[in-house]
Amino acid sequence: MSGAHVLVTGGAGMIGSNLVKRLVAEGHRVSVADNLWRGRRENLLDGRGRPVIDLERDLHVVDLAVPGVADPLFEKAACVFHLADVVAGID
Repeated sequence: MSGAHVLVTGGAGMIGSNLVKRLVAEGHRVSVADNLWRGRRENLLDGRGRPVIDLERDLHVVDLAVPGVADPLFEKAACVFHLADVVAGID
């Protein structure tokens, strides 16, 4: 699957961004879907402050709770890692 287009939901969070960095290092094109509630753009920067993905093209600030909002992103991805989650206050 090397070089595949991968989508990481929650990819701007602590765990998701580390997965994004690993996938990029392995040669994948990575897109991120995150509402930035807990995630941060800064998490998608390398040690020198440079983005590890193209933030204009591949960072999608979307709310996955809205039905259908991410369908176009899923259609373009060969693989999806679903890490989006509300960690606090789950009933």
